[in-house]
Amino acid sequence: MNRSLLALLMAIKLIDAAHAQFGYGLIDPQPQALPVEANEWSASSTPTFDSSELSKNSRNPLPSNQVSSMPSDPNVVYEAGELLAIVGDEPILLGSVLPLVESKLDQIKDRIPPSQLEQARQQLIRKVLQDAILTKALAQRFVRDSVGIKPRKDYIAFREQMLPRATKIFYTQHIPSLMKQLKVETEQELDEQLRSMGTSIAAQHAAFADQVLADEAIRSHVPKRPHVDLDSMRTYYSQNEEKYRRPARAKWRQLTVLFEKHSNKAEALQKISEMGNEILFGGTSFEAVAKRSSDGPMASKGGLFDWTSKGALKSKIIDEHVFSLPLNRLSRIIEDDVGYHIIEVLDRENEFKIPFSETQEEIRKEIERRKQTELRREFIDKVLEETNIWSRWHQDFPGSLPLSEIVNLPDDIATASFNSASPR
Repeated sequence: MNRSLLALLMAIKLIDAAHAQFGYGLIDPQPQALPVEANEWSASSTPTFDSSELSKNSRNPLPSNQVSSMPSDPNVVYEAGELLAIVGDEPILLGSVLPLVESKLDQIKDRIPPSQLEQARQQLIRKVLQDAILTKALAQRFVRDSVGIKPRKDYIAFREQMLPRATKIFYTQHIPSLMKQLKVETEQELDEQLRSMGTSIAAQHAAFADQVLADEAIRSHVPKRPHVDLDSMRTYYSQNEEKYRRPARAKWRQLTVLFEKHSNKAEALQKISEMGNEILFGGTSFEAVAKRSSDGPMASKGGLFDWTSKGALKSKIIDEHVFSLPLNRLSRIIEDDVGYHIIEVLDRENEFKIPFSETQEEIRKEIERRKQTELRREFIDKVLEETNIWSRWHQDFPGSLPLSEIVNLPDDIATASFNSASPR
């Protein structure tokens, strides 16, 4: 059955029956009022995903000429029942994404000129809608994988079967987190606070359940630790040799007398000579002399310079001495552009390359991470390709169709309330 015919059938069945048959709890599971970590429900969950995981060809930037189809007057009140998208046979309403949009907008509105506030709101609506479509498509995929090709009532029954688990996690982990974020003491206060934002505990519960199903879809198709063979690790090591090279480094102590703090070079030379002799013949510690008399930047720390890589020093002549003098011996007086110096090298390491045997675990984890990211992206793209999607911004998902095709509206104003389509 082609999508055009499917669209006609859905216009008859979906829009007229959606509210009456299923209610918001089932068909509108994306009312995220606050930024919520997708995997808060389980410590072992897969990493959070969002629309940024789509392949680069799957998402388009928001064209400036397409942000005016929503109400542009800042005094216009958005209708929560406005239809933004249909994923499979489930609608996504503006009311389900607007609370999160407003929450994000509230965080940045002080940095946005008032004249651009409405455009920013519409851009956020588009971005949040992308995430909502992705989550819903993945949730539906998990249900299909679990149930198979069955009548719709079997899908509904499976979702209800999964609900107790999600409910337990929602009320034991997610609700306490929300209460802490919103600084309320009771669930009643939480619900009142959420309703003031255009959502509710029930709506949050539905969104959470869909996220759980979406996470399960990812987990069932993308291994947490993809196989990585030894040859792959060796190849990575050889291709990233510079990453495992360590330059020569040293740590030392330094006395400094700056020319700018003395009337002439002779005076500066006399002072650095007295400091060196105090250590060499007077028995005073290097640290004490440096703290009392040195002009160097590390004087307060006894002149100590901690591990520093070769070539990192501004003074090339000091750099040369640090990496050539014998250890634990006072140098002769060194002159550079800014003053006179005496140094004592305390420790030094030559340049070396970390052997493959010591990097295997790090390399394995990096390749695992890359492979998992790629497998996730491939799976997400496949799910979206297999899912019927109608959206106000169908350009964001290649293969999806404009919402106008299902609600019979012009392309440039493809936003509608369920009430705008009468049953046929």
